[in-house]
Amino acid sequence: MHQAYWLKQVRLETGHVIEDGAIVGTNTGFFNLRIENGTITEIATENEPLTEAGAGANLPVLEAHGRLALPSFVEKHCHLDKTLLGDRWRPVRPVASIFERFDIEKTRCRGWQPR
Repeated sequence: MHQAYWLKQVRLETGHVIEDGAIVGTNTGFFNLRIENGTITEIATENEPLTEAGAGANLPVLEAHGRLALPSFVEKHCHLDKTLLGDRWRPVRPVASIFERFDIEKTRCRGWQPR
């Protein structure tokens, strides 16, 4: 089923506030977002009438009331000591350097076969 609508008055970050060479805040503005099947397909300025903002002029309109839109919170990092996903769990042994960690992992992986 195709779902599409406008999300009106969404606050988006438009830039940074920089003081003494450091980012200390953000600039924001209000926009209207066209959403189709969960994906933003168009961004229109807040003053642009939705009837002129593209083919979605007759779509339902939901009000965001100035709430900030953020990217999804997907954490995709991994740890060097946890990348042997098919092997049994082993506790981390403290090491003096990343190079020592590499040597341990190389030794541990020699002849390794997933279960």
